[in-house]
Amino acid sequence: MPTDPMKPGRKLNELVATHVMGMSRRSFVDRYSDAYDGHVFFSECIEDAWGVVTTIEGLPEKPIVAIQTALMPGRYMCTIYWPLVTRFPYIFGDSAPHAICMSALVAVGYWKYTQEKGFELGAD
Repeated sequence: MPTDPMKPGRKLNELVATHVMGMSRRSFVDRYSDAYDGHVFFSECIEDAWGVVTTIEGLPEKPIVAIQTALMPGRYMCTIYWPLVTRFPYIFGDSAPHAICMSALVAVGYWKYTQEKGFELGAD
């Protein structure tokens, strides 16, 4: 099972905002810093994570997002794949939003994942 490179929270939310949602870091900080103490975002809230799914599904390559509970209690699995690609990683998280966010970062090339090496920064 893959080791989570990052737990849900502000840093993962910021990575998703800047690398998946197209926000500048400054825009993320300005928009969310005041409200963050009493609010949850992409990696913690399914409503916000669904915006990540919608963004990924809107990419020109038309990827497919699959989310499901894993066979392990308390774990969720997400994979984002393109119909003609036969190999794609299944990413596990502590919650559905967590798995969605980590899978989205793999899909856009921020992380790459292999079963042998786990998570690494950047694509080849």
